[in-house]
Amino acid sequence: MKRNRESFTTGKRAMACIVLAGILFMSFFPAVKADAASVSQEDGFNEVEQEMMGNAEPKMMVESYEIVEGERSKGEPFVLEIHARNTNQYADAFNVLVTYFSETDNVRMREEKSNQHYEPVVRAGGLMSYQIELEVTELYEMDTMVMNIIFSYVDKNGTGYTNTSMITPRIVENCIMGIDSLSVAQKAVAGAKALVNVRYSNAGNRPVENIRMIIEGDILEDGREVILEDLREKEQKYRDCYVSFKEAGNQTLRISFQYMDEDGKEYSLEPKEFQVLVSPFGMSDVQVSAKSTWYTDKGKRKLYLLGAGLGMVAAVLCAAGIVIVKRKEEDGEKQDESGQNNRN
Repeated sequence: MKRNRESFTTGKRAMACIVLAGILFMSFFPAVKADAASVSQEDGFNEVEQEMMGNAEPKMMVESYEIVEGERSKGEPFVLEIHARNTNQYADAFNVLVTYFSETDNVRMREEKSNQHYEPVVRAGGLMSYQIELEVTELYEMDTMVMNIIFSYVDKNGTGYTNTSMITPRIVENCIMGIDSLSVAQKAVAGAKALVNVRYSNAGNRPVENIRMIIEGDILEDGREVILEDLREKEQKYRDCYVSFKEAGNQTLRISFQYMDEDGKEYSLEPKEFQVLVSPFGMSDVQVSAKSTWYTDKGKRKLYLLGAGLGMVAAVLCAAGIVIVKRKEEDGEKQDESGQNNRN
């Protein structure tokens, strides 16, 4: 009897667990069903409509574009990146052929580059990107490039479609800074100031702003970055600055430049390297002493030779003067004798 009661109690507990699990499942199932219904409502289509959209035309078009390299300015090359999307969320696009065509004469394809791009498939709602290498011509009438991006593709049934998107990038003016002259002292003394001279100019059509000259080498920190004055169009300026080397020996200075246009875009110029012979502090400059040759033995010999030459010239001039004076005296005596003879 005791075993039967225990079995009966265990069975009741099992049944209670099953009933409780059923209640929990039934309470959870409506929520799952509601979530599924809400997802279907967000898509805007039921299952039948989704199937119809899967059989409808995929739609390729340009979603955005950006300049990823170069400048959209006169005579400059640049790389245009196109981002295109299949806007049909249910139908794939196959054999997608993208063709670039421009209606204006202010931009052209780079040499040896094609105006077409191919993608085997762009999935439903998918995004594809590709790049076009272009160049702004030297002469143009419009400051806007009118570009047509033509898409040709088929759906899963082999039906063909075409669509065209137009984009109009703006041509901007050049922002180019040129370094006309950059010089560094060939010799210096450790701890003393060494001259760095730069002459720079605006070689473009836009203002050059926030110009910095970056100097790298074994120098004191306060000379590593020099702020230069801004440049207006066609303007030229120069700047003298000084650096102090920490140690003696053959030192290398690496100088580069960074600047911005009025839109805040940053530019940089290729660095240049200079070799400087740095002497220990307190030593005289060998190059300067080598130029002071007037106080050497060779210089003294030159002075002696020059003095002797001048003395010889003076002696010759004195002798010539004496001869001329004697001749004048002789001529005067002859004139006096002839006058006395005439009186007699």
